[in-house]
Amino acid sequence: MRANALSLVACALQFGLCTMSRTNDHSSPSRARLLVLPSFVVAAIACTGCDSSSNTSGAGAWGIDAGSGSSSGGSSSGSTSGSSSGSSSSSSGSGSSSSSSSGSSSGSSSGSGRMDAGPGGDASPGDDGGGGDGSGGGDGGAASPGKQSLVWMPTYLGSFSANLQAVTTNAKSFTHVAPDWYNLNFNYSTGPAQIAGENFDGLSVDQAVQQVHGAGLKITPLIYCGAGNSGTDQGITNILDNPGTQTTFINAMVMEAQTRHFDGWDLDFEPQGTGYSQYGMKYVQFLSAWKSALNAQGMIITITVGDWYIRQCGGDGLVDLTQIGPAVDRVIIMDYSGSLGSPMMSCPGGSPPSQQNCSNDFGALMNLMCDVSPTSAISIGMIEGSGGSGTNPFLDQALNAVQAVGFTGVAAWPDSSPFLSNQNIPNGGTWYSLLAQYMAQ
Repeated sequence: MRANALSLVACALQFGLCTMSRTNDHSSPSRARLLVLPSFVVAAIACTGCDSSSNTSGAGAWGIDAGSGSSSGGSSSGSTSGSSSGSSSSSSGSGSSSSSSSGSSSGSSSGSGRMDAGPGGDASPGDDGGGGDGSGGGDGGAASPGKQSLVWMPTYLGSFSANLQAVTTNAKSFTHVAPDWYNLNFNYSTGPAQIAGENFDGLSVDQAVQQVHGAGLKITPLIYCGAGNSGTDQGITNILDNPGTQTTFINAMVMEAQTRHFDGWDLDFEPQGTGYSQYGMKYVQFLSAWKSALNAQGMIITITVGDWYIRQCGGDGLVDLTQIGPAVDRVIIMDYSGSLGSPMMSCPGGSPPSQQNCSNDFGALMNLMCDVSPTSAISIGMIEGSGGSGTNPFLDQALNAVQAVGFTGVAAWPDSSPFLSNQNIPNGGTWYSLLAQYMAQ
């Protein structure tokens, strides 16, 4: 996301170079077709990703509770209610067009990203760093190698330009910025995902990218898609069902990222009715191919997941946590509960059970991520809720729990105005000061 003839064939099969034609939920499987990927995708896959260790599952967590407490489908990354903002999401891509060796989770170096590995796993291109020379960030120092702190930037929430200024002023609190500029909520056939516009509150896309990079941060815009994001699953299923369409999409997104000087993409696919039995492995293969193409250009791919479409939480959830880790650079769980629960201090060893406790509290969903391997691919998403709700009342404890268990990524969704409000955060803390402290640990 290596090479005598046999290993290259095995690699091709693993990453879907020769795959079954993708089918949607309402059609029967088609005959196999040969998917011919562009040379930079093939090269990236050939030199990364066929490591036999990449398919090992992570350690399991576990009070087993088959699917209990799963959130109702359709909540988006922007709120616990599941509706999307109505504005398009954005994805991020790399600003570097220079070729580099793949920066997959094996730790290979890339052209633009630093490759310091975090605890329990390998780093990917551009997956750490940030912090820059920003004057903000509370009591935190420089970011620890391998850590990621992503902040989503909803364009509908107050003044986008003012909110971005708050983030870049507090650059020690973050490494990645994900504005919600793009979406795939349409009948996709060709080209990149749709962008919502070229100007947000008087700030052009190019100016926003320059501001983020000037603060020493990376920009990985978010892409909304799926019926759970007030859209449709068809955009993604079209890509999964047709190898040629998939190649077209990957090429277009790499080019879009290079042209606009992004550092990668953040995919927020929240499905309804698109399950593992038909699409689970296709989704993994698609993400692996996209990751390889991006990593080859020094860029990354992160995805967001919710417990209502995680296989370990019951039903035919699209995402199997034991398989998803090697296919992406980061997988972010929307851990948006309003109570702390009982987060574990360490992940237990052994193979995780197929069904687990998905109770709606912060600790249960954080513990669930022990299924993901490598550990460096794990990120815990938190929410700043209306009136100081969401993670605010226990933000310090939540970040301490993430640090204690050894996870190296966090993400923040601002869900109300003022942006990243410090209301109800204990002991005079703020999102900026506490995130900076986490990053410096």
